[in-house]
Amino acid sequence: MKTTKPKKAISDLARRVRELNHRIAAVRREQQYQRVRESEFRDTSESTNSRVVNWALAQLVILRLTCLWQVRHLKSFFIDKKLV
Repeated sequence: MKTTKPKKAISDLARRVRELNHRIAAVRREQQYQRVRESEFRDTSESTNSRVVNWALAQLVILRLTCLWQVRHLKSFFIDKKLV
């Protein structure tokens, strides 16, 4: 009877070790998945950020060109009307 208790304790311990190994493997898989997702999210965020900056610069250029056109147009209008 003395040999059955240690064998049972060892088999219980081996079962617990296997369970813990499975849990560790699951955690590692989840960590790897999260790393991939974080990397993809970072790439998407950087791409979006650069697009926003480029769009803002394009808007500034368009605004500047529109202002220049309006000033020239109004200037020629006032010159034609001989108000200036």
